[in-house]
Amino acid sequence: HRQHRKASHRAPHAMTTPLPWTVQGVASAQIPTFLTRTFNMVNDAKTNAIISWDKTGKSFVVHDVNALCQRLPKIAGLFTPSFGSFVNELSIYGFAGAIAEDGSYVFSNDAFQRGKPEMLRTIRRKENFGRYRRGSTRASAASLSMAQ
Repeated sequence: HRQHRKASHRAPHAMTTPLPWTVQGVASAQIPTFLTRTFNMVNDAKTNAIISWDKTGKSFVVHDVNALCQRLPKIAGLFTPSFGSFVNELSIYGFAGAIAEDGSYVFSNDAFQRGKPEMLRTIRRKENFGRYRRGSTRASAASLSMAQ
């Protein structure tokens, strides 16, 4: 029971009781906070009107962007309540996104699935995401100006 409290203390903004896997030994250092908080939020039946799993459990759907944005700083650990920041963070972790016919947003990652929280360990942040890349326009311009 003490471990359960400790897990709750680590994530005071979580809307749900910590899942059993958070207590059974998946070290928090192995899974980024953003992923665990997003997983908990999608998994929480109380937020189904805002964000929920799709029918297959292999994707999640954002139904109400405005309501989600109000919860982002507390739940997902983002500093800004911006849907764009949330989408960017998902992109950094390799999620693919699409807009459904009803206007909702659908996101998926092969390792982010309902009932399989242990798979979160396999999701890695993209290296050098958003940094200058070799061959990019800015990098080429910088190297040209240095050569002159």
